[in-house]
Amino acid sequence: MAFSNSPLRIALVDPTHTSQLIANDCFPLGIGFIAAYLKKRCGDSIDFRLYKYPEEALEDLMLYQPQVVLLANYTWNMDLSCLIGRRAKALNPSSLVVQGGPNFPLDREVQLRYLSERPELDFYIVGEGEFATADLIEDFLGGDSTIACLKKHGRLTSCAYMEEGELVVNKTRPRTADLDEIPSPYLAGYMDKFFDNKIHPLIETNRGCPFTCTFCQQGVSYFTKVRHFSVDRVKEELSYIANMIKTRSPMIRALTVADPNFGMFERDLAISAHIGSMQDESGWPSFIDATTGKNVPERVLKAIDLMRGGMTVSNAVQSMDTNVLKNIKRSNIKLSAYAEIQKEIKKKGMQSKADVILAMPGETLDSHLVGFKDLIDAGIQSLKTYQLMMLMGTELEINASRNQFGLQSAYRILPRSFGEYEKEKSFEIEEVCIATNTLSFEDYLNARRFHLVLNIFFNEWTFQEVLEYLQCQGISAFEWMKLLNNNLDSAPAEVRSLFDRFTKETKDELFTSEADARTFYSQPSNFRRLVEGELGNNLLFMYWAEGLLRYFDPVVTYAFEQLQMCVSSLKPHLDKTDGTELAELERFIRHRLVLGRALEQDFAPTKERFSYNFYLWAQEEFSKPLGDYRNGGIELRFALDQDNEKVIKDNLALWGDSTVGLTKMMSRALISDFKTHVETAGSYV
Repeated sequence: MAFSNSPLRIALVDPTHTSQLIANDCFPLGIGFIAAYLKKRCGDSIDFRLYKYPEEALEDLMLYQPQVVLLANYTWNMDLSCLIGRRAKALNPSSLVVQGGPNFPLDREVQLRYLSERPELDFYIVGEGEFATADLIEDFLGGDSTIACLKKHGRLTSCAYMEEGELVVNKTRPRTADLDEIPSPYLAGYMDKFFDNKIHPLIETNRGCPFTCTFCQQGVSYFTKVRHFSVDRVKEELSYIANMIKTRSPMIRALTVADPNFGMFERDLAISAHIGSMQDESGWPSFIDATTGKNVPERVLKAIDLMRGGMTVSNAVQSMDTNVLKNIKRSNIKLSAYAEIQKEIKKKGMQSKADVILAMPGETLDSHLVGFKDLIDAGIQSLKTYQLMMLMGTELEINASRNQFGLQSAYRILPRSFGEYEKEKSFEIEEVCIATNTLSFEDYLNARRFHLVLNIFFNEWTFQEVLEYLQCQGISAFEWMKLLNNNLDSAPAEVRSLFDRFTKETKDELFTSEADARTFYSQPSNFRRLVEGELGNNLLFMYWAEGLLRYFDPVVTYAFEQLQMCVSSLKPHLDKTDGTELAELERFIRHRLVLGRALEQDFAPTKERFSYNFYLWAQEEFSKPLGDYRNGGIELRFALDQDNEKVIKDNLALWGDSTVGLTKMMSRALISDFKTHVETAGSYV
C-alpha cells in the first residue's frame, strides 16, 4: 500500500462565503456523514479534517497538506468549492480532488461542459456520497496512489469524470437501505468544532422523497424511496446537540431539519416529542426550520404542537392551478380540505405558511394572483414566494423541458454568496426563470411587486388585528392587498420609494449570461458595493426588513389609508362609526408592534386609552365585529415580554443593524417576537 507508513490525509470541505456575514449558517452535516463512514471503512489508514469556513480550509492546504480533497457542491457554494479545488491542485498536482452533491446536471452534454470547464475536479460523485466515496478512497489507498491508476483500475461506482477528453459516467450505486450503517458524526464528536456561536445545527432524520416534482432535485426517481435513521439515534443526536448548545453556543436558538417532509411519518411524532422535552428543559430550540410533510396534515399539526409551536406549518403548494400542477408532476390536497386544516391551525394558535413559486410552466399572472386569493381565503397566514430556479439535477433544467414550456432564464448572484479569498474572487450565480410561453417578463415584474406587498402587509399576520377586522366584516384580505398594490402611486414618499427601488433592483439584478454576471461583479467598484450591501441581496427579504424596521410609521399610514378605502367601497355602512373604528385600530397597531422602535432598542411599556375594548375582542378570539366592543373607555398597557426583548437584542448583536444584518435577522426572527402583550386589570394577551 502506498500509504502504509502514515495515514492518508483527507480534507472534507463544505464551504460557505463569509465576506458579508456567513452566507449559509448551517453545520456542514453532509461532509460529517462522509467522514464518519470513511473512518468506519478505512480506520487508521486515514486522517481527516472538516472545514466550513474557506479561510481555514485554504490555510490548511498549506499547513495540513491533504492528499485528498473532498468538496461539497450546492447552489450556494459551487464556485467557492471549485476555487478551493483549484488551489489544492496548484499546491499539489498529484492530490485527488473529488466533488459531490446534488448540484450536478442531468443532461449528458451539460455534464460534459461542467467537468470540461473544471479541470481541477478528478471525479464527481453522483447520488449519495458516503459509500461511493469510501470505495474511491479504498481503491486510492490500495493502488499506486495515482489518479491515472484509479481511473483505469478503480471500482468507481457513481463517478463521472473526464478521460482523454471524453466524459465517462459510471453506473450509479444503489442507495443504502439502512442509514444507520453511516455512523453519527455528532456522536463521534466530528461536529464539535462547529459549535462556535456563529452557525446552527442541522439534522437529518430521513432521506428521499416520495413525490416527483420536476423543479426539485429530490424529484428524480433515484430519491423516490424514503429511508430512515433510527429514532433512538436521532434522539441521542438531539440530546447531544442540546448539551453542546448550552455549553458552547448559547446564542444559537435555531435548529434546521433537512428532511423534505418532516412530520409526515408516524415516527416523527417521537422525534418531535423529544424536541419538546428539550425545549422545556433548556429553551432550545426556539426556532425550528423545516419543510413539513405534504400529506397527513393532522400528523404534521400534532408534531408542531409537540414542539411547542416552534415550527411553522409549511404548505409547499407551489401553484394552485391544476394545469401547472400537471406540468410539474405534482398534486395538492383539495382547497376545501386545505381550508379546514387552516381553521385547526388557527384554533391551536399555530403559524402556517404556503410556498408559491413564480414562473412555473403554464402559469399566467392571473392564475398566479388567483392562487394567492384562494390561499388567503382558505386562511393561510403567510405566503412565501420564490422564483423558479433552474436547478442542476432537476427535470425542469434539462433542454427538453426548457423547449416544451418556453422557459426563458436570466442569471443573478445568490445573496451574500461571494467573496475574495487569497486574492481570487468567487461568485455563486443562480439561473432563474423570468418568462415562459404563458408569462411575460412584464408579468414577472408585476408579480414580484405583488410579492413585496404580501411580505409587508400580509405575511406572518404582522397586521393580525386588521386581518381579523376584515374577516369579521366578510371582506377578503386579498381585496386589501389589491388596493395596496394598485395604489402605490398615492402612498407616502417613503413607501413609494421603497417599491420603486425594489422594482428597479429586481430588473437590475438580472444578467443574460453567467459570464456577464461574473464580469460585472468582478469590477472593483461593483465588488465593493457587494461587500457593503448595496448589491446582491435577497430583495424580498431586504425590502421587507427595511419596510417594517426603518419605515414602520409610513407603512402603517399607507396600510390604513387603503384599509379605509377597502372598507368604504365594500362595506359603506361601516361609515356610521365616523371613522373611529379604523382610527383607533391604527393607534392600537402602533402600540402593539415594536417594529418601529426595535433599532433604537426602545422597548419601554406604553399606555393608551381606547373607546373600543381591543383586549376583550382578542380574548373572545375576534368572534364578533369590533363595533360590538365599543364602551365608555378602557386604558390598555403594552409591554414586550422579556424573552422577546432578549431575542431581538441578541439578533441585533449577532447580525448588526446594517441592511444586510437586518435582512438576515428577519429571516430568522418571528414577527411574534416584536408583538407586545396587551394588559388590563392584571391580565394580558
